Amino acid sequence: MRVAWGWLGGGYGWLQSAIPHSALLNRFLALLNELGSRFCVIGGQGVNGYVEPLVSLDLDVVVAAGQLPELEKRAEREFKLQRFPHSLNLSAPGSDL
Repeated sequence: MRVAWGWLGGGYGWLQSAIPHSALLNRFLALLNELGSRFCVIGGQGVNGYVEPLVSLDLDVVVAAGQLPELEKRAEREFKLQRFPHSLNLSAPGSDL
């Protein structure tokens, strides 16, 4: 499943209001779209599209496994990455997110 750019609508609608520092979010989602990545927003933010929004300081995204190497390569140019056995944490330098 791929989250359509139009559904998130340039300003990312509910996601932008639910996650502080949306510039980080905008840059990350733009990178996913630029790479043509197949991804899906899950967890609390994924549910926010269907219920009363909650405030959360993280965004859980599943990316197709075969696309991770290119995403990692491109993301580490702009973001701070922390690698774990089954996940990859991404943040912006100087950000608490």
